[in-house]
Amino acid sequence: MHNNDILYKITIYKTDVTSNKDLVRQQFGQSIIVSFSARVRDNKSFLGPTAAIVFDEIVVNNGDAYDPYTGVFTAPVDGVYHFASTVLSGFNSTIETMLMVNGEEVGRMFSGAFLSRGSGTNNVLVNLKEADEVSVNVFYGNGDYVHGLWSTFMGYLINALY
Repeated sequence: MHNNDILYKITIYKTDVTSNKDLVRQQFGQSIIVSFSARVRDNKSFLGPTAAIVFDEIVVNNGDAYDPYTGVFTAPVDGVYHFASTVLSGFNSTIETMLMVNGEEVGRMFSGAFLSRGSGTNNVLVNLKEADEVSVNVFYGNGDYVHGLWSTFMGYLINALY
């Protein structure tokens, strides 16, 4: 094989690599980094009966899949994902919340205490398709106050599924 043939093949390969990064990641085992962590900046009250809680202060948003204006994570790729949330109630009150995938409940949290505040936490492991949406919502009107700075929502891609 001549040097020109080798250079031509390298040029073609570079073009293929540039135009098909996902295939290259799959072939060479490179991971796609998708992870986020956010918290509620200020106390939120008078939330609707099934309102999405907006965790509006970003700590990490690798891949930009979490929207701090809507409180919704949108899966950029098919894969196995882990999500967790902790919600702190207001003083002497309770709030029930749920982790949702495309509007379907996948986990619940109860937060509350008598003469104090209380927190609830849950973790879920889910298979998502590209464009699936994940959020933390109020559980059908059971409470309407989320304490700021202590309430968090996070998630990350464990493994992409091709």
